[in-house]
Amino acid sequence: MPEKTAENFRAAIKLGGGTHIYNRLGIALRKQGFYKEAIIEYNLAISLDPED
Repeated sequence: MPEKTAENFRAAIKLGGGTHIYNRLGIALRKQGFYKEAIIEYNLAISLDPED
């Protein structure tokens, strides 16, 4: 259920989730075929912590 997973990660981000949440959301979106959206989330994760 990647679509439900993406919803849950978005909710976690609203609560102040860190870089790992953006990364996991990117993974969920990629698995659904939403490649452009996944890249956006990966880039957000990188912008928060380039060393992670």
